[in-house]
Amino acid sequence: MKMAIGIDIGGKKIVADSILQLKEAVKNAVDWRIATPEEALYMASTASAKSIGIDGVCRFQAENLIGKEGVR
Repeated sequence: MKMAIGIDIGGKKIVADSILQLKEAVKNAVDWRIATPEEALYMASTASAKSIGIDGVCRFQAENLIGKEGVR
């Protein structure tokens, strides 16, 4: 997952970005005691799928729905 944030400070645009693998995000949530392992996995998978309306859709259906290969 790559995230980028752009801000404007006094007319100067600044972009900060980061690359975080999903497994690292889950581990961080558990290590930082933000979530239990079960909650972290739910947030990373089911909750994310629900947020874009593809919960309950298999990977191959999701690829066709979104138009990309590699959706897992």
